[in-house]
Amino acid sequence: MRKTKWIIYTVLIGLMPFLIRLFVFMLSANREWGLLFNPVDFIFLGLTLNLTNLNELNNEKLEPILKLKFEGYSVIQIILLSGILGILYFAEQSQKDVLDKTIALVCAIAFCLLSFIFSNAIMNKLKSLDDGND
Repeated sequence: MRKTKWIIYTVLIGLMPFLIRLFVFMLSANREWGLLFNPVDFIFLGLTLNLTNLNELNNEKLEPILKLKFEGYSVIQIILLSGILGILYFAEQSQKDVLDKTIALVCAIAFCLLSFIFSNAIMNKLKSLDDGND
């Protein structure tokens, strides 16, 4: 049940900016593919996943070293994703092309996938603890 709630409350809600953008894109008369994918949407999903990791691990009775590793990796990813978000905002506000949009999108998707895989691993571990397995 925990993993189902994680998928509904975290992953789907984290995907809302992208899903809304997709909906608007489908209804739009002028469909520019460049507007469909925005790196900021993927960064926000990665941030949502990692913040959820910290929240889920807060009251769990894991081995202290494992809990410390999970929390440490989540914090590192939050710092990296926040830095990338700041760079993306700076590039968006700048009048010049200071950032290659394709590379930014690829990096955002890669970090988002990394966050998803890591968060999924944490949820699998917590689910196994809920089921009585180690």
